[in-house]
Amino acid sequence: MDHREPVKAHAQTGSRLLWGHTARVSDSPRLLHRRSQHGYTDRLDLALPHEPEAISAADQAFLTARAQRAQHQVQLQEWEARRAAIAREIDWLYSQRFARDVSKTLRTLRRQLDRVDKQITGR
Repeated sequence: MDHREPVKAHAQTGSRLLWGHTARVSDSPRLLHRRSQHGYTDRLDLALPHEPEAISAADQAFLTARAQRAQHQVQLQEWEARRAAIAREIDWLYSQRFARDVSKTLRTLRRQLDRVDKQITGR
């Protein structure tokens, strides 16, 4: 037997934590629609029974943006490591004596690496 209380169908006023600040908000409940193609509803008669209320759209947007920023930081750290490795390889090539002079091509490679770095990092 399920002893969970049903969700009440009324606007909820609560406290939400956004960007480190607490803000008072008033929004309708976000309940999973019993037909998934409709997403969410604020009507109990259309909601999936015994499911908890979803977080607010604003909270979801905040969490999504935070996750995207974190992923971007991971990508930047990975790029920095790979860029350093490519630069070391170019330096090694400079130290070698080849049958033909490749220094001009290596300078072009270094400029291209700098260009890609600016595109990725925005600096």
